[in-house]
Amino acid sequence: MKIAVITPFEIEAGTSIRALYLAKELAKDHRISFISYSDSRKKYKEKNIEFFIYNKSNHINHNFNKLNWLITNDYDVIYVFKPLPLTFIPAYLASVLLRKPLILDWDEDEYAIVSRVYSSRIFRKFIRAFEMFALRHSDGIVVVSPYLEKKARQLNKNVCRVQNGVDLAKFNPRLKTKRTFKKNTVLFVGALRPQFDLDIVIKAMPLVRKEIKDAGLAIVGGGEGEAFFRELARDTGAGSYIRFLGHQKFQDVQKFVRQADIVVAPNRFNDMNESRSSVKIAEYMAMEKPIVANSVGLAKDM
Repeated sequence: MKIAVITPFEIEAGTSIRALYLAKELAKDHRISFISYSDSRKKYKEKNIEFFIYNKSNHINHNFNKLNWLITNDYDVIYVFKPLPLTFIPAYLASVLLRKPLILDWDEDEYAIVSRVYSSRIFRKFIRAFEMFALRHSDGIVVVSPYLEKKARQLNKNVCRVQNGVDLAKFNPRLKTKRTFKKNTVLFVGALRPQFDLDIVIKAMPLVRKEIKDAGLAIVGGGEGEAFFRELARDTGAGSYIRFLGHQKFQDVQKFVRQADIVVAPNRFNDMNESRSSVKIAEYMAMEKPIVANSVGLAKDM
C-alpha cells in the first residue's frame, strides 16, 4: 500500500520522532511518504520512505501544498498526526476527495495545552470544536494513553492504543560517552514550562546537598520559564551547583542521560500530562537509570 504520514511539526523536533518511528515500521511492508517541514537543507533518506519536506512559510501555503501532494499521489491510506488545522484539514479533504481511509494519531489533549498558552476564549473554543470534529470524522484513531482512549471512544468506535516507545539503538546504556557531568548529578530533560514541577526539584537540591555533599542538578531544555527557574535557583542558594544547559538536539539527549546518576520526571498533575505517554521516562528506562517521577498518567504503570 501507499501510505502518507503527515506531521505538523518540524522534522528535527522531538515531537516528530513518534511519527518518524512509525513511518520506519510501516516502511517494512509498505511504500511511505513522510510529509513535514524543515529550516535546514539536510536530505533525509530511509528505505521505502519518500520525504516531502517543505520550507517554513505561511500556513495557507502549507495546507494547499499538502492537499495538492496528497491528491496527486493518490494514497491508499492517509495517516495524520494531531487533530489540528495545519495537518488535519488537507488530510481530511484529500480523504474525502479520494475516498480513502483517514487515520488520526492523537498523542495529547490539544485543548488542555491551548488553554494554558492562549488567553483568547474564542480561540480555545475553536480548538476544542475542531478537535471533536477531527475525532468524529476520522476512520480510525490511534491514541497513546488510557486517558485519551476513553475520550476517543465516546466519539469514534475505531480506537487503538499505542504508547510511545524508544530507539534502543540510540538509548543504549552500553555505549560509551565522555563524561562532562560531575559525580552524583541529577538530570532533568524537558521544556522549561509550567507543565513540570521543576521548581520542586530545584527547591529540593539544598536538602539533597545536606546528605550528599557534591550532588548537583543538570537541566537540559529551554522555554519561557527559564528566567524564573534561574532566579529560583539563585534564591534557594543552589545556583552554584545547578547547571542550565539550554535546548539540545534530540540526538544529543542520550549523551546527557547516559552520564546522569539519577533522572527526574516531575510531571505536574493536570489533564495535559494525564493524556500523554512520556517519551522521557521510556528513554530513562532504556538507559537503566534510577527514576524519580510524579505518579501522573502512565508514569505509575511504567
